[in-house]
Amino acid sequence: MNSLPKQFGTILAIILLAISNQNFASAAGANFEKEWKAVDQLFQKGLPKSAAEKIEDIRAQAIAQQNQAQLL
Repeated sequence: MNSLPKQFGTILAIILLAISNQNFASAAGANFEKEWKAVDQLFQKGLPKSAAEKIEDIRAQAIAQQNQAQLL
């Protein structure tokens, strides 16, 4: 009988960890989405040099976060 509460606690901890990890990943992705929209706006305004600087900032941030998807 004692193992059932331990198993429940372990399963609950795994579920909570998975949920918090998913929320963190979503927040990080949203941050890059905002950054890429800013790059698009700079290109639309005819400011390619400013857009390139912003892209370099995104690249540095992606490297720091080890976010391979943003480096493509």
